[in-house]
Amino acid sequence: ALIESLIPLAKSKGQLIVADSRVDHFMEYRDVDIVKVNHQVAGDITGIGQINETSIRNIGQWMLTQLESRYVLITQGRDGLTLFNRNGQVHHVPSIAKEVKETAGVADTVAAVLALSLAVDRDGMLEAAVLANTTAGIKVGKLGEATVSKDELIATLGSLEGTALVRTVSG
Repeated sequence: ALIESLIPLAKSKGQLIVADSRVDHFMEYRDVDIVKVNHQVAGDITGIGQINETSIRNIGQWMLTQLESRYVLITQGRDGLTLFNRNGQVHHVPSIAKEVKETAGVADTVAAVLALSLAVDRDGMLEAAVLANTTAGIKVGKLGEATVSKDELIATLGSLEGTALVRTVSG
């Protein structure tokens, strides 16, 4: 009931809605701007057990259609994330993580960086996905409840090659 009342309220105020979807409430996120979901939850929602590049593309397109959202972002752990938009564009952002020490809090980090980035530039979804993915790649290399500083993020982005940050899959 809370979700059903908050989405129209936020929409009426022109607010951007980023939802971190779960299996139980998946269909309640209809008409939000961005649905973020990890690949395991996406597989559970759709009943697809074999997760690979092809199934991720099918899942993302299905979710866009079912939810009528502007974007679907599927996180894939060590494989990075894939961003789908209504216009048929699909972009894969590979992980930049060199090693994985800790995964706790990474999903929340991705959602928070997406929301903060989009608060600055509502139309910069691909850039927001790259920032979120890069921040997650730094975070997993730290132990415990570590955070990622602005300086770490800037230094890491500066060391990456722009063409390696995103691969356009279609669109």
